[in-house]
Amino acid sequence: MEAIRTAVTVPLDPKAAIGARKGKRAGVVARTLAAVRWHLRLLLRRRRMAATRDALESLDDRMLKDIGLRRMEIHSAVSSLYDSRVQGLPKVLVREPH
Repeated sequence: MEAIRTAVTVPLDPKAAIGARKGKRAGVVARTLAAVRWHLRLLLRRRRMAATRDALESLDDRMLKDIGLRRMEIHSAVSSLYDSRVQGLPKVLVREPH
């Protein structure tokens, strides 16, 4: 019983507590930066897709035929070019169950 009381009343090492907080803070910062980078890549990808789609839509039907596309296939072609699947979140953002 005395050992339990001593363990409960003995304060933690302040340096260890500060180190733990810094470690948690670094983890939060890393996850935040990874999320920002992921969203920026997504935004840039969407802009490139829109620019490509606009460029193809500005061509006349004969030019589209020369490159092997019909007007109704533009959206599909652009989506397949940029692989329309959104990549998953970076591993650093996915919390593992403890």
